[in-house]
Amino acid sequence: MYRNLIRGFDDRILNICSLKMENKLFDRIMPKITSLNDYGQIYIALAIFSIIAGYDTVMAMNALMALTFGLIIGEGFIKHLVRRTRPQYLRVREGLLIKLPKSFSFPSGHTTSSFAVLGVLWYTNSNLKYIFLLIAILISFSRLYLYVHFPSDVLAGIILGLICGKIVIALSGNVYYMALVSRIISGICYLT
Repeated sequence: MYRNLIRGFDDRILNICSLKMENKLFDRIMPKITSLNDYGQIYIALAIFSIIAGYDTVMAMNALMALTFGLIIGEGFIKHLVRRTRPQYLRVREGLLIKLPKSFSFPSGHTTSSFAVLGVLWYTNSNLKYIFLLIAILISFSRLYLYVHFPSDVLAGIILGLICGKIVIALSGNVYYMALVSRIISGICYLT
């Protein structure tokens, strides 16, 4: 029963996001938006730049740690446990606009990483949180528009990402965690 409800929700929303909203502008920009976070590179680059520049290094390190937790839990564990295929098999529109990812679909890794970083910024009330919210929403929507995730994959990625952000913020009060963060920051600064 729940599987049918989720499937109906997924099909309706995916149809709206991918087929009903199809247009040439989105066909051009959505692959670019999604590629910003193919490997978390936008967030990794911003965090490393922040650390090197000495701008809120603990926040940047927390963002990297949240990304790591999201990767381990989502990509390393949940995807292999659930083993959900991607929606391209249901595709009625001609061809995909990007290369089909080889990993499983649930949860969305792009969404998890975007919301993990957002979670760190949100839970610490950073001035940047609304900019990163917009980026996270655009990246998440691009996964639906490009027909490589079901909406429930994206929703699970949002939840998992925010949980990872919350875990990292909770760990920030731990002396051992902060010692580890300080060592990593020193290592990054030493290498540059």
